[in-house]
Amino acid sequence: MITSVFNLSRQEMEQEISTGSVELAISISDPNQPFIVFPPNIPVLFLKFHDIEGEPGQSDQEIKDDFTKPVVLFSDTMAQQVVSFIKTHNTNPSKSQTLFVNCEMGISRSGAVTWFVKHLLDLDTPVNTRTKPNNRVLNKLMKQQ
Repeated sequence: MITSVFNLSRQEMEQEISTGSVELAISISDPNQPFIVFPPNIPVLFLKFHDIEGEPGQSDQEIKDDFTKPVVLFSDTMAQQVVSFIKTHNTNPSKSQTLFVNCEMGISRSGAVTWFVKHLLDLDTPVNTRTKPNNRVLNKLMKQQ
């Protein structure tokens, strides 16, 4: 059962892995960055997308058209993967687990996922003071409940 959740930067996650404290993770990378290497016994959901929000009401295509290079947006499919991962790993009440969520800087993408997990599971984990959740990610996750 997931009893706490924390968002971290890529560097902080790599440090936590080196200390052996990571039990469960959602790892978000920029599309042009390699994934973090985790020990094979740790369940991890790996996602790659850019930290892009867009304007309220703007379509995916309109957001993509604002950029000269191709962008990868957080999608409904990715939101479903996050929800499924959380539900899969929140089923054993006799096993208490901490979920670590990272993105490159540990601020907006991981902040949105962390906020959603806290809301979904009604957790009372302290909020990282630098967190500024990505609204696109948060809105897509909230629609999956």
